[in-house]
Amino acid sequence: RQLKVSVEPAFASRWLVGRLGRFNDLHPDIELNIDPTSRLVDFRSGEADLGVRYGAGKWEDVEAVRLSEVVIFPVCAPSLIANMPDLKPTDLGQFNLLHETRKEWWADWLASAGIAGVEDWRGTVFQNHLAIEAAEAGQGFALGDQILCTDSLIEGWLKRPFNLDLKDHGSYWIVRARGMKETAPARAFREWLMAEMADTNRKFAQVAGTRGASVAGKGPNA
Repeated sequence: RQLKVSVEPAFASRWLVGRLGRFNDLHPDIELNIDPTSRLVDFRSGEADLGVRYGAGKWEDVEAVRLSEVVIFPVCAPSLIANMPDLKPTDLGQFNLLHETRKEWWADWLASAGIAGVEDWRGTVFQNHLAIEAAEAGQGFALGDQILCTDSLIEGWLKRPFNLDLKDHGSYWIVRARGMKETAPARAFREWLMAEMADTNRKFAQVAGTRGASVAGKGPNA
């Protein structure tokens, strides 16, 4: 039984791919075809059976089930701040800010955290998840979310130095064509995906500990 799944490249490489072995062990009879693309595919044309998208969940002609809400926070390589035990958010002005296409994301986080004096427009602009990977390489601070960054926080490749999380307006969703009957392979993948994402959120809560407070305010647009 085949199942074609369209996913965003960042979600595919930073979260999904490393977990697919567990799905294959549970469902060896389902042949997965993973298509990493940022394009909104047409489910009715047969391009994909399911999709994982990030946004407000209001796409035309699809049914969307929320997988996870999102909180956003600055991350960096531990080595970048090893000699700064008293690092404060206002110190971000000393570092390269790594942007994910929309430079406004840093402006949103800084404004919501009430931090002034940091030039939010400075820094390198990347596509997809490359800003997070640049942060892992010690090139500066990136904004990540708990789904894309928890594994790296656990492994020690990234550090989350501030107790300032911004709740985003966007979420992760699993989507399919509106009104289409859910097949058994699609249901199996959806249920597995929801369980895995819940597990990631539990692990993030453990890693965050008392550093999990959210910042009230406007989040990056979906």
